[in-house]
Amino acid sequence: AGSLRAALADALPAPMVPGAVLLIGELPLTPSGKLDVNALPAPTPAPAPGGRAPADERERALCDIFSAVLGVPGIGADDDFFTLGGDSLTSITVATRAREHGLSIGPRDVFERRTPAALAAAAGEHTPRNPAASDVTLPATEADRAAAALKAVLAGQEQSGAAVDPALRALLDRLTTAVDTPETPLLTPEETARVEAAAGASRVADVWPLSPLQEGMYFHATYDTGDALDVYLSQETLDFDHRLDATRLRAACRTLLERNTGLRAGFVSDGLPRPAQFIAEHAEFPLAEHDLCALPSDERRARTDELLAADRRRRFDLTAPPLARLLLLHLGDGRDRLVVTHHLILWDGWSAWLFLEELLALYERAGDATGLPAPGSYRDYLTWLDRQDTGTALAAWRRALAGFDEPTLVAPAGREGGPVIPADFDATLSRETSDRLRTAARRHGLTPNTLLNTAWALVLSALTGRTDVAFGTAVAGRPADVPDAAGIIGMFLNTVPARIALDPGESLLDLLRRAQSERAAVMPYEYLGLGTLQRETGHRRLFDTLFVLRSADGEERAATLRRRHGITGISNVDGTHFPLTLIVTPETRLRVTLAARPDLFDADTATVILARFTTVLERLVDVLTGPEAGSARTAGLDLLLPGERTAPAAAREPVPDDTVADLLADRAARTPDAVALVFGGQSLTYAELDARINRLARLLLARGAGPEKAVALALPRSLDMVTALFAVLRTGAAYLPLDLDHPADRLRLMVADTGPLCLVSTTAVAPALRGEEGPLAPELLLDTPSVSAELSALPHDGITDAERPAFARGVPGRLEHPAYIIYTSGSTGRPKGVVTPYRGLTNMQLNHQREIFDPAIASAGGRRLRIAHTVSFAFDMSWEELLWLVEGHEVHVCDEELRRDAEALVAYCDRHAVDVVNVTPTYAQLLIEEGLLEQDPAAGRHRPALVLLGGEAVPDSVWTRLRSTEGTYGYNLYGPTEYTINTLGGSTTDSATPTVGLPIRGTRAHVLDTMLRPVPPGCPGELYIAGTGLARGYHERPGLTAERFVADPFGEPGERMYRTGDLVRRRPDGLLDFLGRTDDQVKIRGYRIEPAEITAALSAHPEVARAAVVVVPSAGTKRLVGYVVPEEGGQPGEDLPRRLRDHLRSGLPDYMVPAALVPVDTLPLTVNGKLDVKALPAPDLTGPGTGRPPRTPHEETLCALFADVLGLPEDGVGADDDFFDLGGHSLLATRLVGRARAALGVELAIRDLFEAPTVAELARRTARSDAAARPALTAGE
Repeated sequence: AGSLRAALADALPAPMVPGAVLLIGELPLTPSGKLDVNALPAPTPAPAPGGRAPADERERALCDIFSAVLGVPGIGADDDFFTLGGDSLTSITVATRAREHGLSIGPRDVFERRTPAALAAAAGEHTPRNPAASDVTLPATEADRAAAALKAVLAGQEQSGAAVDPALRALLDRLTTAVDTPETPLLTPEETARVEAAAGASRVADVWPLSPLQEGMYFHATYDTGDALDVYLSQETLDFDHRLDATRLRAACRTLLERNTGLRAGFVSDGLPRPAQFIAEHAEFPLAEHDLCALPSDERRARTDELLAADRRRRFDLTAPPLARLLLLHLGDGRDRLVVTHHLILWDGWSAWLFLEELLALYERAGDATGLPAPGSYRDYLTWLDRQDTGTALAAWRRALAGFDEPTLVAPAGREGGPVIPADFDATLSRETSDRLRTAARRHGLTPNTLLNTAWALVLSALTGRTDVAFGTAVAGRPADVPDAAGIIGMFLNTVPARIALDPGESLLDLLRRAQSERAAVMPYEYLGLGTLQRETGHRRLFDTLFVLRSADGEERAATLRRRHGITGISNVDGTHFPLTLIVTPETRLRVTLAARPDLFDADTATVILARFTTVLERLVDVLTGPEAGSARTAGLDLLLPGERTAPAAAREPVPDDTVADLLADRAARTPDAVALVFGGQSLTYAELDARINRLARLLLARGAGPEKAVALALPRSLDMVTALFAVLRTGAAYLPLDLDHPADRLRLMVADTGPLCLVSTTAVAPALRGEEGPLAPELLLDTPSVSAELSALPHDGITDAERPAFARGVPGRLEHPAYIIYTSGSTGRPKGVVTPYRGLTNMQLNHQREIFDPAIASAGGRRLRIAHTVSFAFDMSWEELLWLVEGHEVHVCDEELRRDAEALVAYCDRHAVDVVNVTPTYAQLLIEEGLLEQDPAAGRHRPALVLLGGEAVPDSVWTRLRSTEGTYGYNLYGPTEYTINTLGGSTTDSATPTVGLPIRGTRAHVLDTMLRPVPPGCPGELYIAGTGLARGYHERPGLTAERFVADPFGEPGERMYRTGDLVRRRPDGLLDFLGRTDDQVKIRGYRIEPAEITAALSAHPEVARAAVVVVPSAGTKRLVGYVVPEEGGQPGEDLPRRLRDHLRSGLPDYMVPAALVPVDTLPLTVNGKLDVKALPAPDLTGPGTGRPPRTPHEETLCALFADVLGLPEDGVGADDDFFDLGGHSLLATRLVGRARAALGVELAIRDLFEAPTVAELARRTARSDAAARPALTAGE
């Protein structure tokens, strides 16, 4: 095995050399003859047999360190750390122990060099600390006195002839350096006095800065005041099998505080440039004792729970150290429970073990620390932080986060309330899976953490629909350069971004290796604060989930405590401000905990997220331990849970060999005398309409109309337009509708692009469409005497198959020929013609019979209905009314003026008792305001039975109104032009909120990610559609057709699907919700925003009749602008935008509040009834505020503070300027609020600034809080 591995190492790159080679009798096979991976023996972490012995002392020291840390004896100089089971946490231990042996390496070196030999060659020299000498931390101001005292000691040694202790000489050098290199004082004398005043009775021994995570925790802990929950309280509970002595416990606590300076820290910020922590000379942990022995067991349990809950909710005063307390409960039967509650700003999870071990050791000694090693000091870590090269660190993080343009946010926007205790959901992997995960990591030279991180990234990708995701990761933060870093109690932890970009073509193994390499590149710089990194990226938040990997020795340390101290149980409750925190505890069986805010994620949702993580992790392990570990692609990893498999594809229901024109002829034969069409004062029965269609069809056949030919229709809205449309379909040709309101150049382009065999028009219209050299196609002008005579002479009876042999019934592929060509706008500026076959129209007719016609007819009592045709014939949505015509109902074609006049159209619907209208949601809102849904037979008001909606997203206001109106309902019809008329449909009776519904007959709707994998229910994905109604493609645009009409991996061979570019989400009930576009999402400050949500919020305001939100470019960025039509009779005035802004801020995140709100008389519409963005007036975006000068002393003070904290000119802030619009963020908010409290002498919480971010708003809050003015700070004696 050794020689084989050596040969591989000579021939292959290092990453491809197996970590272990096992000799076995034969390779086990599955019944199908493939390698049975699960039957292979698992390699155990062991050094390579016959590995090279260390060549020198440096290699020998590192081999011994590897063996001690990994628990693997006999490690050779060329053995790989990660193949032997190393990970990111143990790499820190290796680096720390190496320094104790005089070798200067860091955790990143362990990742990059991996073997003792490579590390020994790269390690620098490091003077180890003398373990016999106790570390002493002194304030810088006392270093000179200590140096003088130490000089006297050394001088005495030299005079006596005794050997001078080199450790003392080294200490003198450090003290002298500190004296000779004076540091800039942390605080001015005035600021120091403020700290001492805030400390109250606690005498201040020293003042320290805060670590990055401490700053973040301080911000969140002071964001809310009063009785609000502080989620950064940790509660450790220890159950003992014996009684504890409270006196001994107090003695142990006193000694613990004396030995560990950092535990006596308090925190202040008022009147300071930034928060600071002061060290009290003396402090004592409060210890409360409750004897519950006499209570019945049930009552005792209830009382215990009550005491713990009350303790959990009791906040610490951060200015009153120590920020920890003990609760001792006597439970009876000789059992006690000790509860240690502390603020996480003091110590982290690693330190929690150190705290408990030292506390219990001191308890056994009754507080006597004699013989115990002196602990290190947290001050050394803060000093180390201050000496780091921030510029180099920032450059490394800029490289790591370059191009990350959108935060990874999974929590619902705008729903986050006050702080809450997260709910924990647990899953434990099987012993087999846990072992296989560790084995897979070793086999491929990876850390288990890399596998866990990548699995979480894949889950986040599914939840957000993004391929470039980030999440927070908690790093240990204990640098090897800090003496005894592993033994110091303090907050070393830091939260940094973990970014993982997913490439569908990349192999999973390459993804994992890249993720590990990218993480290693920033490991030396994980001390930077998250706020700093977020500002560098331009995002106020990069992520809202946190990943925590606990240390691997937790089981062993807990077992030691149990054995040594009679502990029968240990538990912990703590939290973070993150909506989701994934915690992995690497025990024998890997334990995974998802801590979820219950106000944002219900139990079912959290359970599914946790199950998805464990499932993806198991599948990842399966791939890495399988035969295709090196070739399996990222895109091939399934992210769905077993129960989420897509329902069976929609049945491929057969389509009869009839066109809609054939079906209309059949209808005319059955109901010849029924009124079919009405236009103004004209009307046609079905027999009359059918006769007209047949005559014109024969005329077109005579001109050469037939399959694969096109006929252009340039006719005004009229009975002739409907006649001509169906006449073309009777011939088997395709019609090209031309909207006469479009510019003539655009219409000419369509005609030239299509090359129709003729242009059906009138003498009034045709001249405008001719080119310089005459007509672009042979003209057939219906109002000329010759054409009229020719039509009159033709038979009016039905068209026979003999007259159209190429389109006769029974001809194979008859319905595959194009029925129409409709042009839509193109991204290149050139319109593109969508070619749609006949089969889609016939399928749509059959779908509507079941889904729309029958329910609407039943709701109207079973009678024939009247339908208003209001949609442009150049819009495929116009077929909705025509299908009603085919079904036998009376269709009223509204002329151009009538269909665009909301008031006139409602009056027409009342006068003619119209039962069905088909409009865009924007136009529906106008019609509703004009009284469309009013019902009063006595007054001649008729309410339609059905309102069809399509063409754009339906706002909540329209949906809710239709749903709540008795006797009517709405039906949303979704479908791009590339799929015949509709793809999906949903009724207001199906859903309380707007939905695009379910796939129609013969249609398959796939919700896929960027790797063409189905996304889980409830997650965003792009909609791909396939089925009977799919268009052929774009006319003579093969490249564009191939780009948008792609192979359907879920269909039969050769089937295609259309990539809509629409973002949707599938609900648990199967209904689809439209979320927006995938290719033009709005991004403001890095956040993805759906303008429809803001529009709905504006529309909900009582002073707003209609609203729209658009994006406009401004100064190189994008800004949201809201346009509002005030309610009739209202008094908008100049204050309306302010009132609307206040309204929006009450329900939306700040980044969703438009930069400008513009009142307008009306919202302009395009010819298709959609919002005409280009016709909206330009907004005024000259500044974030009005520039109003301050009017009150409070406003003057706050303007000055805003400007100072934000680094703006003194006159650069007006009373209406927004702190965050001016560039403020959470850390600056902490600074501003602290200074405002001191300057104004009022009580303010950071939440006040977030809720009232302008000078004027905040000034009003300070005026209200005058009654609760802060007491003046005075220096303590």
